[in-house]
Amino acid sequence: MNNDSFVWRHGDRTPVWDYPGDPNANYSWPAGPGELTPRGAVQHKRLGRILRNISFCAPPLFQRAISSAQADMSGFFPNLGNGSLPEPSYRGRIPIHTFPVKTDPAFVPSCPNYDIKQQEYIDSMRPEVMRKFGHLIDLIYTKTGLNVTLNSFDPYNIYDLLHIQRDIYHLTVPDWVTPQVMYDLKQFSIWRISTMVGFGSPPSTEIIRFKGEMLKEILQRFEDKLACLQNPQTPDANCSFLGPLKFYAYSSHDTTVCSVLASLGSYPAIPGHYTHYTICVVLELWMRDGIPYIKIKLRPTQWGQFHIFTQFTTGCPSDEFCDFQTFKNRSLPYLPRNVKLECGLG
Repeated sequence: MNNDSFVWRHGDRTPVWDYPGDPNANYSWPAGPGELTPRGAVQHKRLGRILRNISFCAPPLFQRAISSAQADMSGFFPNLGNGSLPEPSYRGRIPIHTFPVKTDPAFVPSCPNYDIKQQEYIDSMRPEVMRKFGHLIDLIYTKTGLNVTLNSFDPYNIYDLLHIQRDIYHLTVPDWVTPQVMYDLKQFSIWRISTMVGFGSPPSTEIIRFKGEMLKEILQRFEDKLACLQNPQTPDANCSFLGPLKFYAYSSHDTTVCSVLASLGSYPAIPGHYTHYTICVVLELWMRDGIPYIKIKLRPTQWGQFHIFTQFTTGCPSDEFCDFQTFKNRSLPYLPRNVKLECGLG
């Protein structure tokens, strides 16, 4: 028996914003701001061909995550419709479930205590970060008028926009956007995401825990699944649903995938510390000789294959499998008891 939980990033999308003086501000993109492109749909259809036997859920934070899920389904079930995207003939036949924002495990809309801890965390690294990236902040302000701060997500937004324009769609960008500037922007962006999920220098268990709600839900589902296997009449467990369940997936965003990997302790093992389109992490529940185990896999890029990633999980042996109780015990420090109370939301 194995039961899989997948978390993946959406595929290629259009830019979310532009900056003052952006020469490509009026470019005719193939979709609206921040939406999945035909290129992204093909990327997810390719991922979908790898994945089978699905019970599927997708948080609704942005339409591109749902569109990625729909594209994935055309790869899961290639005989439904003619394979073109979008495909209304299969879209209604394969349910894509979403959660209200208030109950979505992938998204806490407001977390005052997290914001306070983030500020303290960034302040502890400020001298070193300014030494490395202060020149970049000055350059961006000089060239665009944007007042970038370490607490904002601007470094990532700027890199993301220029990367899409320059490297994916091969548009003309300003002369100041040199290969060195792009490299520095990428490193700045990686630093910002790392601090957001608690993997700055040094890592912060407290911040990781604020982002641990998804791992908590995955673990709970695995525990309920095991309870159903032992006793199909287990109270408070929907065994009619969980009993035959083989696959549960979250179509989400790069920061969501990073948060899951941070709560596993394997964030530093991401190739280049960068989450490409369609990056996908899998947590598998196995039974071996009557004992439950966890196996973790990662597909880092749209062209990559899944490979074993369990050995990078802190607290687990350097092996393909981590026994479930060991995995649960190592995860406890990274799981919020009640994320909304811990956030200070009452």
